[in-house]
Amino acid sequence: MWGIEDAKLVCKQLNCGLAISVTENAQFGQGSGPIWLDDIKCTGNETHFGQCETEAWEKHNCYHSEDAGVICSGVALKDGPSICAGRVEVAHENQWTTVCGRGWDLQDAVVVCKELGCGFAISASGTAEFEQGTVPIWLSDVTCKGTESNITKCLASSGNKQNCSHAEDASVVCSGHLPKPTMSRSKPNMLFNRGDNVQLSCTIPKFNVKSVVYFLKENVSNPIAMETLSSEEITAVHAMNALDTSDNGRYTCQYEIKLQGQSFKSPESAPVKVILGEMPIRLADGPHRCAGRLEVFHDNQWGTVCDDFWDMDDAVVVCKQLDCGPAISALNRAHFGKGADPIWLETIVCKGNESLISECQSEEIKVNRCSHEEDAGVVCSEIRLLGGPANCAGTVEVLHNDQWGRVCGRNWELQDAEVVCSSLRCGYALSVVNIAQYGHGPGPYWLEDVNCDGTESFFSRCQTTFSTGVGCTNGTDATVVCSAGILYPNISMEPASGEMTEGQTLVIRCSVINVYETVTFILHQISNGTGSSLHASGSNGSTIFTLTGGNSTGNYTCQYVTHVGGRSFHSPHSQTLQVTLVPSSTGYTALFVILALIVLVAVVVIFLSRNKLRGCIHKDSGLAEYTNLQDMVDRSDGDTRDARATNVKDFPEEGEEGANEDSATIDHEMLLHE
Repeated sequence: MWGIEDAKLVCKQLNCGLAISVTENAQFGQGSGPIWLDDIKCTGNETHFGQCETEAWEKHNCYHSEDAGVICSGVALKDGPSICAGRVEVAHENQWTTVCGRGWDLQDAVVVCKELGCGFAISASGTAEFEQGTVPIWLSDVTCKGTESNITKCLASSGNKQNCSHAEDASVVCSGHLPKPTMSRSKPNMLFNRGDNVQLSCTIPKFNVKSVVYFLKENVSNPIAMETLSSEEITAVHAMNALDTSDNGRYTCQYEIKLQGQSFKSPESAPVKVILGEMPIRLADGPHRCAGRLEVFHDNQWGTVCDDFWDMDDAVVVCKQLDCGPAISALNRAHFGKGADPIWLETIVCKGNESLISECQSEEIKVNRCSHEEDAGVVCSEIRLLGGPANCAGTVEVLHNDQWGRVCGRNWELQDAEVVCSSLRCGYALSVVNIAQYGHGPGPYWLEDVNCDGTESFFSRCQTTFSTGVGCTNGTDATVVCSAGILYPNISMEPASGEMTEGQTLVIRCSVINVYETVTFILHQISNGTGSSLHASGSNGSTIFTLTGGNSTGNYTCQYVTHVGGRSFHSPHSQTLQVTLVPSSTGYTALFVILALIVLVAVVVIFLSRNKLRGCIHKDSGLAEYTNLQDMVDRSDGDTRDARATNVKDFPEEGEEGANEDSATIDHEMLLHE
């Protein structure tokens, strides 16, 4: 939903000139904070971003990998191969204007490239190299030193220039964001015979500067060829004559521009394949080139293959070698009719990981061992799904003219997806909601306005409009989720450590990318060998389970059920999270308090017992007390014990109490001392 109207308002609010372009998929890096807004819709008439139509704050189905961005500037390069090459336009009174190319030179271009963050200036032209503009011409006779921070600080003549035409529009090529070159073969097919000749062509954007083109081969460190192009040339050619098996592989190209001691290299082109095998293959008499009777080329003649031990592993390699979609079936008994040519091979045994049939084990035909009634056949898909699990979910691509291309998602519906899932043997269609994480391939748009009734056996039999290949107006790439590619759920919990105390609340979130109309989540728990589950309806692709108490311990997984067309489909289980019970800090505190109280009580008891002992000792009336005290005296001290024993036995007679008071006092003191 993020578009140029939204970007215009951002640039206006920030006073950053006009919007050059919008970016998606976190081109400037992924944010780390919350995602506040989703599906912004600005008309361009708002004064600030908060007036645009949008969902509620924090309501979204996005990831930071989809963060939106904006490029604002007072200058832009239009109609070029990238934002760093094109016709120079300058913002004036909230509209774009062109620059007259009279006197326009490399120093002026340096300032433009610097302002746009596009590196160094490679070339400057004053003759409308990137098409003629249609907006007013505002600046002319621009004179920059090259040190200015933006073009408005250069000397220039301003005003509506009636004496300058758009044929003199100034243009610039900068070093930053060099576009990819385009690679092609002289023959549309990629299967070649030994001794064939083929030419690889590399086409680069027109920069009007000298460049060097490198031809590269996969797994070869150095370029296999290079060619220098003049400023007027845009295509380099590499001839591969008398092909041999060593020429098998993928080829790309890359160009380099050198200017003022600086070197700038482009990204590599999309690869093209050159496959040369001892057994070139084809599928004959099928509904399309990726389905039919298998035939191999040998001894300058096409022949068939016997279906002995023919299976899906063999079919996988056939589809791979022909650059078709996934293998759908390996057929026998001359399903696509009997061949008329020789039967070259009796058996082919592949593991499925080979790139060519010639890499598989094979056995030549023996006399009378096989007939054309046993011709092997293969059905590969003319359609494939990129980016999702098990090749059964992802962005839709179709094969046309030996090139995979995209399908425009405008008017894309569930019945269209049903045909895709059915033809891929991926079950039933669950969703057609666009999922940005799937991405898309580099090919053009081949189809748009697809209209299937859901009963077609092949996707190619649906009504559709063939696209010009240049774009998808008001639409995005078509995507499909089939039941065999059902998405995995996610699980998370709070506390994240999985450790909880008695009585603490445990929150578990189950979620999935929000592509299903209805979804019910199931939380599975396994504890002490016993399983249980909870169910809850999902909203925006997620739900929360809240659990409390010691019974929450165990292992947890999430699963969901989606309901489409009266059918129910269960997802795989998520990863497992473990919850354990730990003592709380409050419990530890209570234990410490109890221990402290026990110690305090023990001290008090000891103190009171000692005081009671002292009281007993100071009692001096009666024989029983003295006798008991006598038992408490340490009998190991013989001398003292005898002396005390004597004193205890010599009780005073009547009338002698006063005379023996001092003796009793001495006895008390001695006992206390002891």
